[in-house]
Amino acid sequence: MAKEKGIYILFDGIFENMYFDDEENYRSRILQIAAEQGALEKVVVVDSLSKTRNFAGKRLGFLASADREMVDTITNIVLSRRCNPPLTVGPLLSFEGLARKVKALRKNTPNIPLERIVEYAFGEEDYAFSKNSFITMFQEWNAWDTQVLEYYKGNLQIVKALLANSSSGWSPDEAAFNTFVRSAKPGSDINSMDFLAKLMFTLGTYTQVGPCFGISQKTWDNELGIWTRISYACSRRDLIEALTRLVIFTQFYQEKNFGDPNKFPVLQMRFDKQI
Repeated sequence: MAKEKGIYILFDGIFENMYFDDEENYRSRILQIAAEQGALEKVVVVDSLSKTRNFAGKRLGFLASADREMVDTITNIVLSRRCNPPLTVGPLLSFEGLARKVKALRKNTPNIPLERIVEYAFGEEDYAFSKNSFITMFQEWNAWDTQVLEYYKGNLQIVKALLANSSSGWSPDEAAFNTFVRSAKPGSDINSMDFLAKLMFTLGTYTQVGPCFGISQKTWDNELGIWTRISYACSRRDLIEALTRLVIFTQFYQEKNFGDPNKFPVLQMRFDKQI
């Protein structure tokens, strides 16, 4: 349909290569389908290093498309509007893109030597690094890629162990970095924003709650409950400390009816009105 109607498909690939099942990584189904349909030029991939390289806050990202004219237009806009043009981070993003390409090729052709795959991947393009230096960097990059997913998997197990008795719901955790847990069941006296604010101001721990990710806060509070997002891409010491605070606060919030406006001041603010 995209090809026939001239529609662009915007694909957010930030978590695409962070599956715990490595067979799912670097095998983009969206791009495979688009290639089979001859519609790659209608797919625009938006990605970043925020999650895969744990560079959240650095705002290092990229856009990719087979539509060369569109890419050139966007590049010109970026160059004209920013003081730090892509040239400043270009080599890093070029390496990241090439490394992903090589890893995907190795998955499909495991018996071909790495040197031959790199030779093919480089093609006629010019890069800021040689093929030999790329191979060295790629091996380090690939080792880190494997180790970090194992680290995240271990952190997720810690999250589930520490919150097992205080949470009543979990998101399906197929990929890394964040998980979503239900800290309070739905009810008429539930207020997600009040829970969020009191957790932050009483224990200095910040999270994000369900309404931040869509659907009205009324639906979350009355039908789904208070769901909190937990990022476990951090040191285990910090993670355990934050989870301990969350457990203590969740128990106090429920046992003492901390969200009851007849007993305590309640933040009368709804996320729906802030967007």
